[in-house]
Amino acid sequence: MVWPFSSKAVDGAATEHEKATLLPPKAESAALSGGALFKDIANNIFAGLLCGLLNLMYAVTFASIIFSNRYLSPYLHVGVCCQLATTVLAALVTTIGSSFDIGIAGPDPHVTPILQLTALSVANAVMFGSGTTTDAANIPDVLPTVLFAVSLTTVVTGIACLLLGILKLGRIIQFIPQPVAAGFLGGCGFLLVDSAFRVMCDAHFRLDSLLALPHDKALVLIVGVNLGLLIFTIHLNFPNFFTTFLPLLLVGAVGFVYVLFTVTRTTLDQAEAQGWLLHRQPDTKFYELWTSFSFTHVRLEAIFPRELSRISAALIVTFVTVLLNAAGVELMCDKEMNLDRELRVAGTANVLSGCAGGSVGFLLLSGTLLNYNAGATRRLAGFVALVMYIVFFFVGAGSLAYLPKPVLGGLVLYIGLYLIYEWMIKTCRRFSLGDYIQVWVIYLVIALVSFLPGLIAGMIIAVSSFAWRYSRVGIIKHVLTGADHPSSFVHHFYEQKVLEEKADQVFMLILRGYIFFGTSGSLHDFVVQYVTDRKNGSQRMKEGRVSDASAVSRHPVRFVILDFRLVDGVDSSSVLTFAKLKKFLYTQQVSLLLTNLKPSFESELRGQSILDLNKDKGIDSTPEPFCTSFADLDEGLIWAEKAILRSDRDILTRAHSRSVHVHLHEAFSDVRNGELIELLILISDLPSHAPHLKPLEQYLESFPLPLERFCFERTTHRIVYISFVMGMCKFGLTF
Repeated sequence: MVWPFSSKAVDGAATEHEKATLLPPKAESAALSGGALFKDIANNIFAGLLCGLLNLMYAVTFASIIFSNRYLSPYLHVGVCCQLATTVLAALVTTIGSSFDIGIAGPDPHVTPILQLTALSVANAVMFGSGTTTDAANIPDVLPTVLFAVSLTTVVTGIACLLLGILKLGRIIQFIPQPVAAGFLGGCGFLLVDSAFRVMCDAHFRLDSLLALPHDKALVLIVGVNLGLLIFTIHLNFPNFFTTFLPLLLVGAVGFVYVLFTVTRTTLDQAEAQGWLLHRQPDTKFYELWTSFSFTHVRLEAIFPRELSRISAALIVTFVTVLLNAAGVELMCDKEMNLDRELRVAGTANVLSGCAGGSVGFLLLSGTLLNYNAGATRRLAGFVALVMYIVFFFVGAGSLAYLPKPVLGGLVLYIGLYLIYEWMIKTCRRFSLGDYIQVWVIYLVIALVSFLPGLIAGMIIAVSSFAWRYSRVGIIKHVLTGADHPSSFVHHFYEQKVLEEKADQVFMLILRGYIFFGTSGSLHDFVVQYVTDRKNGSQRMKEGRVSDASAVSRHPVRFVILDFRLVDGVDSSSVLTFAKLKKFLYTQQVSLLLTNLKPSFESELRGQSILDLNKDKGIDSTPEPFCTSFADLDEGLIWAEKAILRSDRDILTRAHSRSVHVHLHEAFSDVRNGELIELLILISDLPSHAPHLKPLEQYLESFPLPLERFCFERTTHRIVYISFVMGMCKFGLTF
């Protein structure tokens, strides 16, 4: 039996009952009966109320963050209504559509600092554009423009997530470098810490601002910071029980503050003046969120194009956070999540939220874990929390303004500290020193400058790190010559002798991986060095490759063959490198042959006039340097071998004019000539078994040897004779 305050293990070791409670509702109802079913439903109701209370506090806290500047603080009640709309719609869509039955959704704390910067920037732009910086209440354009900017960010983020989910790109999270994601989320943690200080004492997290605080606000800050540190410490030391007792801890903190008011005989008005409470706002009804908005008062010039960068930042952070939250639920709750489905759910929720005037919201890892540990087993818990949100949204959330600032600020401070600890401290064990430095560079840029430069720095670091690391992976898999890997074409015997002698004129590189600007340069340098060393007779070959012996050859390289069969892709920036390589090889009278090219890259090379169109151009008595492509490596090798043979045409002509016995001596040089000829004489009677063959003696007139020394069986004779006939055919001679 799972009691309301029981804590489930989060390490995947579930009890039999816990496994049973994760069954679909119908199967679970069949498994439970009577009192067990009633208690299970009670647990779900309790978990829903617990999560609903916590998310309502989050809604008020995040509204106070976004509307914390002096231009927007008079509209905090509208901001609370905006966050409640987000909570209602995110919870509705997630409870119905999530792949995890007990998922809890609400406003996202990671995107909230970005929305705060957006709201502040837009409000400042409207105020300065109106010629005043003092009284925002008299400028009717401030609130509509800010609401439009926040809603636009939410809708764009929702559409992007929806498209990524429809296109099934959820696993793309694997391609985002973890150090970059860690730096972003750690930077969000710092922005939340700064926001917590602004909520508690209206000051930034800077030493000069904190030293200038008045006594009353300093006392509020001390209480809030201690509460945040207490929550953070409990989370670190008692993680299995933390999510269950967090709501009780917050309720106790609220009670402590009001007991403090009673003991010190501080009225609510005095507490508000001293900074202990939020400014009391009118009890806003839900429809006032939309009546406060008017398109005619939206200043688009205050949004475009200055806010496009923050919209992009919100999109990236949302995408990363949605998938990280889903991955965290998979790990902590031992439940496989459909990442593409979660993206579609988050996208739908944010499109609806943005159209309703809300902000970014989706599945929350903290809320889902709280629901799980509180005993929730079905979607009933999510619907209970949803009912709470709807009641506060439609009836009014004015009572939430009585939440003490130290409690709200302490809660935000805890979230920020936990993000910093999770992504900036714990990651030192998971990342190498280089990756860990990247994490801190991104974090410091966000903390010391702003989020946008941190985002740009993260992208630059990610691209540079990838290029540097991939460039260190050699793209050359094999280094070969014509002797190591001849073609499959069967040449005449004497042609084969010529090719064996001049095989080192053919130099082959088998390439692999992805060729881009970081690796093509090393390929160019390697080929240039090899060709130059061969021309100068040098033996400077690197890393003990199999073709080191070719460096001492007296033949310079005439053909460089680059095989792309194992190449995954080629960047268009590499075209310039191949153009430089061709130019160098032409000065050395070397032809460049490219095999197994991808059609797209071959088209680019032809478009830059790097490839010659006429493949017969290089096969003549005095071939010029040539660059072309072939379908495969063997075809390129055959072309190069034919070019070598054509250049030795006179030698081949003299070879074909030699007598038969000279060819025999060369063809069977590994056998003692006397024995070979005697064997051939012994089998001279075999033509009687093959009348179409002429007698063998006519080819052996110059080899009169005694026949008494050898006596072999007829089978052996036949094998030797057939071998002789095949050898004669290889020379192009007829019988």
